[in-house]
Amino acid sequence: MKPKIILILLLPFMLLTACDKESDYQSNLAGKWSYDNAELGSDGSVHRSELLFNQDGTFKETTSVVAKSGDLLGYTSLTTGNYKVKGDQLSYSNLAQLINDGSKEPYAPIDKLIPIITVAPLTRKPVTIQFSDQGRGLKLIYVCGPAESCLADNLLPVYKRVK
Repeated sequence: MKPKIILILLLPFMLLTACDKESDYQSNLAGKWSYDNAELGSDGSVHRSELLFNQDGTFKETTSVVAKSGDLLGYTSLTTGNYKVKGDQLSYSNLAQLINDGSKEPYAPIDKLIPIITVAPLTRKPVTIQFSDQGRGLKLIYVCGPAESCLADNLLPVYKRVK
């Protein structure tokens, strides 16, 4: 009888803790994140991936080319849609993606990107959210199937929070 009473008394605290952790992931994820990939060429330009998670459940992901000076040269892709956080899992929906056709330059102004035309809606697998550096670092760990080529967790990029 005593274990049941203890369990009943602890149940509200366990539920509050679970809800708080989920809202922590949601609130920590909201904002702008950036990751500079490897250099593209001898000019020192880099691919920059930026993620913007809005409080309203929408997101924007851009991949751009940035000169060594820090000047934006152009974009290679833009993805928009909705996201949802459940625990440490991030899922996406209503995706739309624009890309550079690459015919002239490896990048273009954002208004010159063209939509990807697909037969079925664009989808992404859910990812696991992992924060580091007291919430200033973000790693998105993708579920990888047996026939897929994926990076090990320790090789995944760590996005930095942008102020």
